[in-house]
Amino acid sequence: MMMAYVDTNVILAKYIPTDKLSSRATAFLESIDRKIASPVSLIELAAVISRIDSNMEAPPELLQEPPRRRVRTLVEFMIRDSGFFLASVPAQSRIKVAGVVLSVPIEYHNCIRLAHALKLKTLDLVHLAYADGLRKWGHDIDAFVTFDVDILEKSDAIYDELGIEIKEP
Repeated sequence: MMMAYVDTNVILAKYIPTDKLSSRATAFLESIDRKIASPVSLIELAAVISRIDSNMEAPPELLQEPPRRRVRTLVEFMIRDSGFFLASVPAQSRIKVAGVVLSVPIEYHNCIRLAHALKLKTLDLVHLAYADGLRKWGHDIDAFVTFDVDILEKSDAIYDELGIEIKEP
């Protein structure tokens, strides 16, 4: 049974009926039992929902929540409705930059290490670093699932660096 780290664009596509990938996202999310998301997924979902919630498919009572509560309510609805397991890596790293020692989430350190090899956008790197960290902390992640063309195009390099298979729903 496959465990997949699911990129935010797949989660969002399920709940935006006008998205051309909505039916593919829905079919995928309903076909797989073991799905994982990270804190960065929650942040990205909240940021996007705050801009587009009127275009979402969700129970009307959730869409009628006051703006301050609506974003969080919709994020929670999407996570529960799609059956996601949420996880984070409980580790920090110390890095020295310009003579200053910083304590940062280990994923950030991993992003800095991976940037030169993968040449991806910031959130793409952060998602991949979370998937890698979660796998190293015992979550049996078999694949990173995304619609993101940049990530899909770099699937070989990502596999070489992280050993994570990249899949499209």
